[in-house]
Amino acid sequence: MKLYEIIVKVPLAEEGQELTLLNTTKRSLKECAEELNITYQQAADISSKRWRPKSKYRFSPEIEINKIQKIIVLDNISTDINEERSSTNQFAITS
Repeated sequence: MKLYEIIVKVPLAEEGQELTLLNTTKRSLKECAEELNITYQQAADISSKRWRPKSKYRFSPEIEINKIQKIIVLDNISTDINEERSSTNQFAITS
């Protein structure tokens, strides 16, 4: 399962401080594009770090779309075959 994290920030008047306007997770770049009201190609460019707008405005937003590593649910992992299995799930992160 692929997940994408969207973060939209604007700088505040005080030096070095930012205000986060949006921090959400979506399942696809298409959903990211719809959330931000931009085209799929713009979302793909932002996520690959190819696109950085040069704005003349002081409070222009900084947009990040980060791909989250795949998460696989592994149920009832045990190295001991005699150990009783529990109903809790364990997670493994793959790249």
